[in-house]
Amino acid sequence: MAKLSAVLIVKNEAERIGPCLESLAWADEIVVVDSYSTDATLDVCSEYTDRVYQVPFSSFPIQRNAAMGLASHDWIFFVDAD
Repeated sequence: MAKLSAVLIVKNEAERIGPCLESLAWADEIVVVDSYSTDATLDVCSEYTDRVYQVPFSSFPIQRNAAMGLASHDWIFFVDAD
């Protein structure tokens, strides 16, 4: 069976990201691409996955392509943290 990567592109989502990541526990992997948050986003994300990366934001298409390149599985489910 094909595996699925849940992918989030985030910045300063510490207040919302926990429940979102918890709801994705069923995914084969969770990948978070952070645009250098200045709040506790990275700390919260690291409680749910070790696949947390920081990529400077330049545009959503560039962030999405970077995130796709970091996902391990063929199926990718993009999720908005809020």
